[in-house]
Amino acid sequence: MLCCGCGRKRTVSNDESKVSEDKGKKCNGDGEDVAVCGFPSEDRVIEGGDNNASKEVEVTAVSQEGVDGKLRKESDHAGANDSDSPVNRDSEKNPENEEHGGKNYGRDELAIRRYRFFADMTTGNVSLTPVLPPVRPDPIGQEVAPSAETMASVSSYDAILQGPLKTYLQCSSKIGGDVAAHAKLVESAFNAQKEFLVTASKASAPSNSSLLQALLKPTSDGIGAIQNFRESHRGSPHFNHLSAVSESIPALGWVAVSPAPAPYVKEMNDAGQFYTNRVLKEWKEKDKVHVEWTKAWVQTLTELQQFVKQYHTTGLCWGGRGLKKVTPDMQVHKNQALRSGPAPFKAPSGDVSIKGYAPVRGPGAPSAKPPVFTRDGKKWLVEHQKNNSNLVVENAEMNNVVYMFRCEGSTLTVRGKINSVVVDSCRKSSVVFDSLVSSVEFINCQSVQMQVLGKVPTITIDKTDGCQMYLSKDSMDVEIVSSKSSEMNVMVPQPNGDYMEYPIPEQYKTTVSEKGLKTEVVECKA
Repeated sequence: MLCCGCGRKRTVSNDESKVSEDKGKKCNGDGEDVAVCGFPSEDRVIEGGDNNASKEVEVTAVSQEGVDGKLRKESDHAGANDSDSPVNRDSEKNPENEEHGGKNYGRDELAIRRYRFFADMTTGNVSLTPVLPPVRPDPIGQEVAPSAETMASVSSYDAILQGPLKTYLQCSSKIGGDVAAHAKLVESAFNAQKEFLVTASKASAPSNSSLLQALLKPTSDGIGAIQNFRESHRGSPHFNHLSAVSESIPALGWVAVSPAPAPYVKEMNDAGQFYTNRVLKEWKEKDKVHVEWTKAWVQTLTELQQFVKQYHTTGLCWGGRGLKKVTPDMQVHKNQALRSGPAPFKAPSGDVSIKGYAPVRGPGAPSAKPPVFTRDGKKWLVEHQKNNSNLVVENAEMNNVVYMFRCEGSTLTVRGKINSVVVDSCRKSSVVFDSLVSSVEFINCQSVQMQVLGKVPTITIDKTDGCQMYLSKDSMDVEIVSSKSSEMNVMVPQPNGDYMEYPIPEQYKTTVSEKGLKTEVVECKA
């Protein structure tokens, strides 16, 4: 019979009377037997066989300091049939015994450990709390516990998968054919990105760029498979559906974009709008499922843009960076010190230069960089042009985007119908275009003008002072969205060929009632 830890040998035969006689004995660590509630001393393993030969087991126990014990079994006589022993039968029924904690143990040793565990459990010497496996070193970077903010980020992404994306997949299944097969590739790409976000939430950013590329490879491969499917099915009756998704699926590449990935997602969404409009035009009166399909896909990318803007504003947030949590002392309504802040900042006139630093230019001021006029894939880049009125974009396609950046005193003419035009940080510049599929945007500009000769669905103005918009007869149903802007005027054509000027309101009056707020435009009474 095995001792409980002192290392003594105790020989027990198969005689039941001998076994029962030793049941109440246990070592106290000094070689003396003590009674323990009628349970065997630590373990009792009696191996059966055809003969009644007694067997001896020697154990060197594990010390309290955690030194690994050494187990060695010595047998005076081998059983006539070891395969019939209880220990061997237990091992054959439990294949898990083949591997335990990364080490391979003998069958007898596993049986001894098992009996020892149950003996300790019945005497209250063992905790039933499961022992967690050791943490595997993470090759990505330092492994960190995911914060509540990063977990909220993953949950919000999963809400997109369970919301508009799920609706898109259901509509695709109803349409069937190439659309359904294409949708399965889209689902795989989104799931691959979710796995990447889960990984990123648990680790710091890798310092090795090749490792980052390996992590992004499943998503990249998914995007490529989606686009290749479209190219190999150009004769499909639903080619517009395939193209709408293929043109905008690169939005999943936002994880590699910084410092502003959210606008990139919107740009990709706009890139597919040409084909989504074709789907609506073709199926609007035929089958409402295709209309729901279009809305679901556009909504998927719209919510993706909002997700990126909320949780990854300046780029992908890894678990090591975390997201900043707003504590009560940072909230204005809870911290009186914040309510008595410094006086409002007054912007100085002209450029400001500080000793040792380059001059700081105001919004829209052109930088001293060489002018750029080039085409990069589907995007036309017009940058840093100064006093140039001969800028012309020709031979553009309907899915192209024109981006005009930091130009001064220049005029850009766009011929043909394209997707959209963006005018960013320009001064005293103009843009003239035929027709747009999506919209024209003015961002952070000063004293700019636009004229549409055909049709434009939407005009967006943000942080712009001075914007003149000349409309055509085909654009009378345009929608104008403005924010943080001033001196905006809409020029509406008249039957006699002249234009009537209408200012966009800038002043509002808000009243408070029990039902909430009510805002009205304050009319200018000259």
